[in-house]
Amino acid sequence: MDPISFELFKNAIFSIADEMALTVFRTTYSGVLKDNMDYSTGFADAEGRLVAQGLTLPGHLGSVPTAMQSIMQHTATTSGRAMSSS
Repeated sequence: MDPISFELFKNAIFSIADEMALTVFRTTYSGVLKDNMDYSTGFADAEGRLVAQGLTLPGHLGSVPTAMQSIMQHTATTSGRAMSSS
């Protein structure tokens, strides 16, 4: 991929995570979320790896790999697909 296409793709992925954060901000009733933006958003690839984070506090993102692994295992189990462990 050429550098210009890479930057366009990267910025598009980052924008998705930012839009998730802004959607939570605009729709929440919680003062903690609205006033402090005390939440995290991220975008993961098909393997469950975090590829972009939103405009929020990154402190919560440490739990994303574990949460994604659990979600993917549950989804694979309930859909009948086997999941490889990495």
